[in-house]
Amino acid sequence: MKNRIKKILFGSITRELLLVNIVSFALVVIGVIIAIGMLYANFDSKDTPDKMIADANSLYVEVGRYVTREDEGSNNYLKQLGKHYGFNAAVTDSRGNIILKTANVNTDKIDVEKVQQIFQGKAYRSNDTFYQIYNVKLGNKDAMLFVWKLPQLNRITNIGKIIVLIGILPVIIVVVLIYILIRRKAKYIKDICRGIETISQGNLDYRIDKKGVDELSILSDKINSMTIDLKNIMEDERKAERLKSELMTNVSHDLRTPLTSLIAYLQLADDDKTSLKDKEKFTEIALQKSNKLKKLIDDLFEYSKLESGAIKLGKEEINIVEIIEQSIGELSILAKKRNITFHKSFSNSIFLKVDPNKIGRVFENVISNAVKYSTEGSTIYIDISQKNDGLIISFENIINEIFEENVEKLFDRFYRTDEARNSEQGGSGLGLAIAKNIIELHGGIIWAEVEQKNFKMNIRLN
Repeated sequence: MKNRIKKILFGSITRELLLVNIVSFALVVIGVIIAIGMLYANFDSKDTPDKMIADANSLYVEVGRYVTREDEGSNNYLKQLGKHYGFNAAVTDSRGNIILKTANVNTDKIDVEKVQQIFQGKAYRSNDTFYQIYNVKLGNKDAMLFVWKLPQLNRITNIGKIIVLIGILPVIIVVVLIYILIRRKAKYIKDICRGIETISQGNLDYRIDKKGVDELSILSDKINSMTIDLKNIMEDERKAERLKSELMTNVSHDLRTPLTSLIAYLQLADDDKTSLKDKEKFTEIALQKSNKLKKLIDDLFEYSKLESGAIKLGKEEINIVEIIEQSIGELSILAKKRNITFHKSFSNSIFLKVDPNKIGRVFENVISNAVKYSTEGSTIYIDISQKNDGLIISFENIINEIFEENVEKLFDRFYRTDEARNSEQGGSGLGLAIAKNIIELHGGIIWAEVEQKNFKMNIRLN
């Protein structure tokens, strides 16, 4: 929820600026309201001359009634009256000596003549201190009551600086907020520019820090994603170039070897000194070499199409057992030569939606390898079982060579074990690579397991 609110408020630079403007306007309005409020609070419309005279007269009446003695009680009551009416008040003798006074009066004597001159000498103005003089009785003695105050209207000038400050302060805050926002965004833009410059110089491992959720944050995120994609593309291109070089090297080697041998046998067969029997022998060997060369070319062509994605599967519902039996039948002559038997653990009918030609090629390659590299006189176990994650087809046999550490390389193109390289039956090194591509096109998995001399090839299809 917090992140959602943050995205709504700060998910756009436009919204951020709008929010700052709204806050700024609100601060200005609040400042103006406070200033006006202070102005009105300090402008007491009741402090007009007529009102002040009426209040002073009311205070005088109350003094005449209840302040009649020169004691503490009368003095306390006078203080209460002064606080209630907002006046300073003092009761003096004829010479101005203060007998009773309110709390705000700090002197012990009033200059009677001066006050009378002020009171009688000129008209009252709003910026003058207001005075009233009354004759009162304090016990049996004549006394004078002095009442005065500074109208609240005059205090406006004393708070002018505060009102100006309150009016200017929101503007200052607005300027500071806008400055902070612009400075932060400008700094982030500089960081993004520096990041782009670093990336453009070839440092594709550099990442721009993502800050916030606005457009600049999205921009930095997209630049980082683009950098990652660019790095992956360049790595893929380098890998493809390296593989292309390796492919050319391997192809030239694997083509040159049988081709050189083929030419040599054909030259021997064409030699007039060669006997007819030897010619037939050399011709037969040349034919074998030609077939091996053709298979290598066919495998290269097939693998190239699989790698380029040019092959489209023609799936149909078929009995997969029939394809396996067909592959076994095609390799039965070679199996008999090596005294190898097959042990089959599966029912007669197991239907899957696959491309029959491509799956047939997979089984042919896997079973062919099992026949070629199994120990003579051994058994190849073929098992099909249904699991929760799909149909598992396994081919298990005993091999002569132990290569547990290189089991993952079996599916690399042109990878061949030492036995395969030294064997007359050694293949192109593309059979399992082709099988892996075909199985993955079907959405399946192929993997090998080796434990000592027990070798097991597994295929999972859905």
